Amino acid sequence: MFYLSNKKHIKEFLSYCKTKCFNSLLINKNDYLLKENATWKSNLYHLYKKRDINPFVELIKASLFIFKRKYLRNKVLSDTNRKTFNSYEHNSLLYSDSVYKEILLCMKVLHYKEEEVDRDLNNLHDHFNTIKSGIDPYMLCENKIKNIDEYIYNIIKTDYNNIDEFITYIYLYQGKKFRVILSILLKNILSYVDNNISSKNNFKFRNIQRNSSKLIGSSKNSLSKKKLAIINSPINNVSKKKIVENQNKIIAASEIIHMGSLLHDDVIDESTKRRGALALHKKYGNKISILSGDFLLARASSVFAGTGSPKICRRFAYVVESLIKGEFLQTNLKYRNIEDALKTYFIKTFHKTASLFSHLFACIAILSFKNEKITELCFNLGLHIGMAFQLYDDYLDYKVDSNTKTPILNDLKNNIKTAPLLFSYNYNPEIILSLINKRSLTDSDINNILFYINKTNSMKKNELCSLLHIKKASDILSSLISYCRTTRNVEIANSEKNEINQSREALINLVLNILSRNTK
Repeated sequence: MFYLSNKKHIKEFLSYCKTKCFNSLLINKNDYLLKENATWKSNLYHLYKKRDINPFVELIKASLFIFKRKYLRNKVLSDTNRKTFNSYEHNSLLYSDSVYKEILLCMKVLHYKEEEVDRDLNNLHDHFNTIKSGIDPYMLCENKIKNIDEYIYNIIKTDYNNIDEFITYIYLYQGKKFRVILSILLKNILSYVDNNISSKNNFKFRNIQRNSSKLIGSSKNSLSKKKLAIINSPINNVSKKKIVENQNKIIAASEIIHMGSLLHDDVIDESTKRRGALALHKKYGNKISILSGDFLLARASSVFAGTGSPKICRRFAYVVESLIKGEFLQTNLKYRNIEDALKTYFIKTFHKTASLFSHLFACIAILSFKNEKITELCFNLGLHIGMAFQLYDDYLDYKVDSNTKTPILNDLKNNIKTAPLLFSYNYNPEIILSLINKRSLTDSDINNILFYINKTNSMKKNELCSLLHIKKASDILSSLISYCRTTRNVEIANSEKNEINQSREALINLVLNILSRNTK
């Protein structure tokens, strides 16, 4: 009767007894207590006839058993639902207020005066000129880039010749490996970050460390100092090899997701070319392009599942979800004011571009057994680099081409309104807002937009936003570097410090190269 010692259960149980046990003979077609076990009911009758037991007491006992079973079943269901809810809650908390604060970093720029914009631009350019070095990130990572390329090809190749024809063509869609090189450099830096493994980290290779500790306890005296040093390492050589392999695989798979999304984008935007080549849907048709994009997504998903980490799978599911959300946010929406339009633009930019950077960087940290603090820093590093990249990409759409002497305006022709148009609102807020809310733009509208942009400091504000995100990324990188640790051996430590500094400088240079691009 220990169960009934909890007062809150007594009232429920007595109520249950009242309805069940004091019911006339408990003979009711809906009474599962006796109905569910005919043998028990028969035995109870015969025992009662022999006066061996008190039926009322037995019914009380049975009622308590049934009541408790119902309670436990409901509790399990409740706990399961709570866990499910917590899972959904976790999904929504992933994009918490702090994340949106990072995404909306440049909202304040909207109301900057011209002198404020010029001052901040000059200060940021001066700052970046002082930290930029001569290290070429492409040369530094050349061999590792080729390694990732091999992973990409091996993941997407098939035994079907007709599919391979499309896949080989898709393989040409790869750009300058910007995200790949960033990931390689971040991976190098994380290998030196002090590794405080969280107890919540359930990645399967953590068992290696647990098994190593058991081995030490059983045969500590028989091991040499050198062997003990290897075993005592939080991540031994075997697991390091597997970690690096998984990191390379998800870097490759993230590029495959990007390639697949481009195939879908080209169909949606009716693009004729992709990086100088004829778009796949123009060469083979929309059906082939869409199916090829789906195929790439499926292949990438199998890679994420192969890591054995649910966190990795979940994060890249968010990436795919983000790409779709971004596409919806890019459609014609109506805005009451310019602030809402700009806020939606920044959130759309995160979903369509920065999300892949941020989750990839976070996953590289997760596979390195880094704690939540380091993982969050990596996520935000990717967020700000991705935002800076896309903001400058939108800037280039309005920048006058040196050959044609005219801007590209691909986005505007597809009725996609980006930062340069939004930041020109000072010229005439009502007119600009009406243009933003227009479902389709005429040639006259486009000419007017170019006029408004040229009459304001809109392009400067757009550039400033890119620089502010780069500055934030630079600060986060400095925080990551501060967690780096080297060995006690002076000679080895100097070599490790040199490698850390090279990776840091190369990463900064690569991010700053965003601003030196002349084409999208």
